Amino acid sequence: MSTITLDQSLANQLAGCKGLTVLRGPGGTVLGTFDPTPLRFYEEGEIPEFDEAELDRREKRRAGIPSDVARRILESLR
Repeated sequence: MSTITLDQSLANQLAGCKGLTVLRGPGGTVLGTFDPTPLRFYEEGEIPEFDEAELDRREKRRAGIPSDVARRILESLR
């Protein structure tokens, strides 16, 4: 990811954004978007926070077939 350091004027304008904002160049061409929601960057070795209940929900929602069944199907194709 690239980093751009803003001048104070642009930083003030972006600080006033309340939601996702389209950034345009002087000619009106779209340069990209700005999302004022702060991002959380993790340092190397740092473990991000996670929601145990969400992990449980995702595990129960998993779709597919058990690996032993998939293996038998694949072996039967030989």
